[in-house]
Amino acid sequence: MTARSTTTVKRSTPKRDASVAGNVFTRLVEALVTGELPAGSPLREAQVAKQWGVSRTPMREAVRRAAEAGLLTLRKN
Repeated sequence: MTARSTTTVKRSTPKRDASVAGNVFTRLVEALVTGELPAGSPLREAQVAKQWGVSRTPMREAVRRAAEAGLLTLRKN
């Protein structure tokens, strides 16, 4: 008998997650620019994610990107 090497291939969805986060980021920027999310008001990630029908992970990524772009200021609870 010959020993066979087995390789486990992980199925991950970083491209899909990245595209969802990208879509959420685009929508977040639009909401900030149009005033749908008013300047200076607190942004509750979980609440907006629920309203928009997305999970918290892509919302969190979109918020991080918006903060890096200077569109948001991150504050600790």
